[in-house]
Amino acid sequence: MKKFHFPVLLTGAAILVLFMAGCKKSSGSNNNDGRSSLVNGLVASFTNSAITNGQSATPVTYSFTYDSLNRMLEEVSSDGESPITLTYGTGTVTEVQGTVTTIFTLGNDGYAASDNQGNTYTYSDGLLLSMINTSGASTINTVVNGNIVNSVETAVGGATTTLGFTYTNMPNYISTNIDRYTGNIDANLPASESINGVSATFTWNNIDSKGRPQSLKIVEGNSTLTRTYTYLYP
Repeated sequence: MKKFHFPVLLTGAAILVLFMAGCKKSSGSNNNDGRSSLVNGLVASFTNSAITNGQSATPVTYSFTYDSLNRMLEEVSSDGESPITLTYGTGTVTEVQGTVTTIFTLGNDGYAASDNQGNTYTYSDGLLLSMINTSGASTINTVVNGNIVNSVETAVGGATTTLGFTYTNMPNYISTNIDRYTGNIDANLPASESINGVSATFTWNNIDSKGRPQSLKIVEGNSTLTRTYTYLYP
């Protein structure tokens, strides 16, 4: 599964690396400054601070830059991981991280139909429904009311990982606009996630006047991750 399919970026041994993209349902609603909720929710940076069994890890900050069309150009992390850069062509998007270059070919709907890594993509109302690789690996999602509620990932060889999600009634305005080509994500902020039966709970705090959370707390067993956000448009 690629990094940018889901609503939030989690870190830790049992918590998948997921990410937030724009919410299609919210992209048409406007705030007082005339920009859409999606644009208002563009993330400038966020910082993850993790504690496991009472031991604190070094906080990691992820920073994002955008072009004049509010498309994400680069993601840089403070832990020294290779940056992710994006360039936009006619009918293509190229993503580079380290030595890996992925070229997405866009369909008529503007979403990725395939890539040079052997993946083909399908969507349901703008959300990723399936990603199938020529190797036999796949991700199959179940979408209900604008939210991905179940995801089954099958690895080469047939091993499966099942993810389940529940959601709050709060709209999801957190965005990096990467949904321009990999599909929109969930309409609502998540309340919990389970991975093969192991659950994590989400608490969103300090919601501002534009509906954007300023912080997030994720708890899974003896591990707690706290994330703080800054936005491109205060």
